[in-house]
Amino acid sequence: MSERTAALIIILGSFASYYPLLSYGSKSLGYPTIRRYLKSPAVRQADRFMRILALAGLLATSLILFALGHFKEAGNFLLALSVLRLVSLQTYYQYWCVCDLRQHIRLESVHHSVTLTVFTVGLNVSLLTRLQSLGDAPRVTISLTLTVAALVAFNKSMTRTRKLCTELCQQISSVRHSFAKMYAAIAKGESSPSLKAAQIDCIKEIDTLSRLLDTRLNTGYRVIGAQILPSSVSRRLIAALRVSVRGADPSARVWLSSERDLRLIHGACARWMDSVA
Repeated sequence: MSERTAALIIILGSFASYYPLLSYGSKSLGYPTIRRYLKSPAVRQADRFMRILALAGLLATSLILFALGHFKEAGNFLLALSVLRLVSLQTYYQYWCVCDLRQHIRLESVHHSVTLTVFTVGLNVSLLTRLQSLGDAPRVTISLTLTVAALVAFNKSMTRTRKLCTELCQQISSVRHSFAKMYAAIAKGESSPSLKAAQIDCIKEIDTLSRLLDTRLNTGYRVIGAQILPSSVSRRLIAALRVSVRGADPSARVWLSSERDLRLIHGACARWMDSVA
């Protein structure tokens, strides 16, 4: 491999990986200035753009390596970048708001699918270049096995995304319905026990919604799974809903704001609804 080619690959690889490393450093090492900067609206827009460019850098690097015939290096490089992408998932989604949810779900589904594909290709190439002493039949068997495993993982990931979005839509409808019943009881001037029962129903529905919002979008492994909403956003929403139950005022600002967020989440997840997933 020539020095120019190696330099180009290093530049593209660094470009594909620097953003998750920056996010990880700002989160784990606690750099407050960087974190405040990453939370700004303009940088949230750049965040989405950088994720796309990082993905393009990964793909460009792999294409260059394959075109030059460096298959062993290509396999190793793809494996390293895929692992980096998987372990960096939680650092991507700490600096955005509810209004970005629709794009977040779409981008996360695409990114996860591409990551699985790249990981499978990298593992195939890496293994086959090291097992050249084997015959064609065993090597084809290994390749097909890895490919089928990747397809199964991809299908389970997409099914999980559709199922979570479906359950979120249903639960948000239940939360809004329970609040409507509580406010109707207040409007009718019903007795305190009836109002208390309606408030208890609201709390139960909010607890269920909280568990769903804490569920990972694309995998059951919490360490590498992407959140449907950032933890800070979910906590603020759930806390605001609990305050709305205690206040029991349909015109309160905290309820109106929470109800708006619920509508936004429902609208973003509705495109992924699948009742038979």
